[in-house]
Amino acid sequence: MTLFLSSIGRNEWLVQLNKIEMDKKWFLSINNHHKPEFFGIYFSPMDEERIQIGACAFTKFDVFVDCSIFIFPEYQRNGNAKQIISDLTLTIFNIQFTVSTYNSTSLSLFNSIPILEVCQNNERNRTITFMKNNKYVCN
Repeated sequence: MTLFLSSIGRNEWLVQLNKIEMDKKWFLSINNHHKPEFFGIYFSPMDEERIQIGACAFTKFDVFVDCSIFIFPEYQRNGNAKQIISDLTLTIFNIQFTVSTYNSTSLSLFNSIPILEVCQNNERNRTITFMKNNKYVCN
């Protein structure tokens, strides 16, 4: 199985969420704060048409890129998010992932990835930021 990203527009992503009757909290929380770039997360079984399994949003800041990931429920707990996160940490040097403290499932996922560490615990926003094990970035 091959996982890959493909750029999608903000409106296209919103239409997809409407089609599957998905809660739009993730999309709205990402989109309301900054102007991210959205990418569909796809996999392509051997010689078959690609299947969208979720999306991610990248928000560029001065020294880092924040990434937020959403995997459709039917594709969760299959290692898809872990694979995408691992691939992204290998290809984007200054990537970080911000997770709500209320999202215990995602917190467990990010804590299980050896290359990541908690870099910031923002109690005001109730988020935890994970970055690559890079002492220069996290200190």
